[in-house]
Amino acid sequence: MMNTTDISSEPTGSFLRNFAEQDIARRFLWRAYHTGRIASTYLFAGPAGIGKFLASLRFAKFIKCPNNSAGAACGDCRSCRTIELWDNPDILIIFPMPLSVWESNEREE
Repeated sequence: MMNTTDISSEPTGSFLRNFAEQDIARRFLWRAYHTGRIASTYLFAGPAGIGKFLASLRFAKFIKCPNNSAGAACGDCRSCRTIELWDNPDILIIFPMPLSVWESNEREE
C-alpha cells in the first residue's frame, strides 16, 4: 500500500492533480497515504465551489482501491465502482441540511 518513493515527490497521476489551488491539502493527504498514517475521518471545509466534495471522493477512492498506482485509483475494481455508485459500505457521506428544513421541522412540532 505505501509507496517507497520520496514523500515529497507526488506522482503525476495523483488523485488530486486537477486541484491546482489545493497544494497544501493535496500534500497533506499524499503524506498521510505515503506514511501509512491515514486518519479514520477527514473534514473537507472551505468556501463553496472549491472542490471539497470531489476531492474527498477521489481521496476515498484512492485509499480504498486495492489496485491504486501512480497516485490514482484504478476505477475498475469493485471498490471503485461501488464508490462511484455511492454504494460502498465503508464510505459515509454527510450533507448539511439547509436552514429552511430545520425551521419547517420546528413549526410542525
